[in-house]
Amino acid sequence: MTEPTDLDKVRAAALERMERAERSGLRVQEHGGRRTFVSTNAGYRLELHPPRDWIDELLSESTTLRLTELHLKSDDPEGKARALADVLDCERIGADVEIGETLVRFTPGGPQGRPELEAEMFT
Repeated sequence: MTEPTDLDKVRAAALERMERAERSGLRVQEHGGRRTFVSTNAGYRLELHPPRDWIDELLSESTTLRLTELHLKSDDPEGKARALADVLDCERIGADVEIGETLVRFTPGGPQGRPELEAEMFT
């Protein structure tokens, strides 16, 4: 039996997240097999991307470029962080969510509903 590829792991993780969302009673919307969204209870939705060439290329360059922090302005930082952590089954501390080696920080002062990109840090 062969080892799973990174692409296989990404597909398995996306499927696991969709199943987790459905078990949690969140609405999962699939649009033509190309785009899948999970509606959170915090007024926004997450898009689960299917495998794409550019994503694979970016992942293959992860030794040279990595997203270490993402700051999102929102109307309810802790609520948005809780929703993201629940869907992705990640650790949350206040308005911060750790996704692998990346920190997603929700900050106050954003629009109602969908968070707005405030800052990103790559290393």
